[in-house]
Amino acid sequence: MSQCELHSESARLDAVFDMLSNDYRREILFGLMEGDLHVSDISRQLQTTTESERERIELALYGIHLPKLDRFDFIEWSENSDNVRRGERFEEIRPVLERVY
Repeated sequence: MSQCELHSESARLDAVFDMLSNDYRREILFGLMEGDLHVSDISRQLQTTTESERERIELALYGIHLPKLDRFDFIEWSENSDNVRRGERFEEIRPVLERVY
């Protein structure tokens, strides 16, 4: 394996582990193993108990986690839509998800 290939593989693994390092992102990715999601589904999966807690989580989803997963192409999501689908690179992360799910 060349240095370039090694660096590329290392960068890919870094992205996978970074995506899995947060509970919210893991729940999104686990949910997508079953099919498309809606942001309200994700909030329910995270078992929010109060309205303010749900709002805090949705703020974090919209402001941090959904854009990050989208930027790395693990999901497809638009700020104008609350629908979340598997992205082009979802299959790269699926084997890891299957082992820990």
